[in-house]
Amino acid sequence: MRCQNDMVCKNNTGCQDDILFSWGRNNWGQLGIGSFGGSSNTPIKVMSGVTGLFNPMAITAGGFHSLAIDPNYKVWTWGRNDNGQLGDGTFTSSNIPVRVSKVTGLSNVIAITAGRLHSLAIDCNGQAWGWGGTFFGELGDGTSGPGQDMNTPVQVSESTGLSNVIAIAAGGFHSLAIDCSGQPWAWGRNWFGQLGNGTSGPGVISSTPVQVSGLSNVIAISAGSAHSLAIDCSGQPWAWGRNNNGQLGNNTTTDSNTPVQVSGLTDVVAISAGGGRNSVDDPFGHSLAIDSAGQAWAWGLNNWGQLGDGSNSDSDIPVQVSGLTDVIAISAGGGHSLAIDSNGRVWAWGLNSSGQLGDGNFTNSDTPIQISGGT
Repeated sequence: MRCQNDMVCKNNTGCQDDILFSWGRNNWGQLGIGSFGGSSNTPIKVMSGVTGLFNPMAITAGGFHSLAIDPNYKVWTWGRNDNGQLGDGTFTSSNIPVRVSKVTGLSNVIAITAGRLHSLAIDCNGQAWGWGGTFFGELGDGTSGPGQDMNTPVQVSESTGLSNVIAIAAGGFHSLAIDCSGQPWAWGRNWFGQLGNGTSGPGVISSTPVQVSGLSNVIAISAGSAHSLAIDCSGQPWAWGRNNNGQLGNNTTTDSNTPVQVSGLTDVVAISAGGGRNSVDDPFGHSLAIDSAGQAWAWGLNNWGQLGDGSNSDSDIPVQVSGLTDVIAISAGGGHSLAIDSNGRVWAWGLNSSGQLGDGNFTNSDTPIQISGGT
């Protein structure tokens, strides 16, 4: 999940010293540039080398914080921290990268993901970890409610059968995982059915992992504000959870607490679920996908042009993103979208109120524009 800040490494062959860039909103220091407040509408260097973060191998941006993995498989974080989502043992926000605490045993991290107020990781043994906000049980360790936030990593519970985790995704207030058999799991808030286990309703949560119903052989997952996406081994995309904007892509706007097929889209190789919220009870969202031909697709909320089809009309079925070809990576934010093509060019479209499109202005765009300096 992404919101109003973005990151990219500028090198076609791999990341090198001091070339981690960010742009967008910086009210919590989430750009990692050594200051709080304001925003940047062009890419700016993260102060990574100053703190010891070199050659990041993976990066992710959450609601108001950012994460990276270094070549020694250690995790670095920066930005908002009032829920402990930086995992450094404090509740103090940081405008430069800080190390996630290793006191609890987290090491050899191979994957990371950032949600609105929490963070997740997988270590080389397939153990999932979480830290930060857990009011709705989004850390998966069996805790929930006020005063339970964790500022150091805790292990996601294996008591219900989750082990050998190969992929994770953090959403608004819920989390997803895939185990080595291809079974998807979910935990956290379930008001709109975003856990996909056949239950939903106001106040419904799960603080430990539950199996997503009716899905197997899953190869990719993504968690939005209140909806979830998956791809199975045949390339079929699936969706469940909140659907008020058509973000499930099944030609309806009805929520679903079990997975439904995304309409008319096959041979999908990548997905991303985005969104934000007007209030805790009123989340919104959109979804993105790439097919095997490198075509980008989008569906859901489109009030800021985040579907990239040249309009501002919502769509409950996938529509082609205009003017993009040979897309190799894609990401959905709070109200904007990002893509990378096979030439290493970075593209953005949608909401730009905080400069999150990185094109040097603050004007929304309903079609993709190339990010300044994003090659």
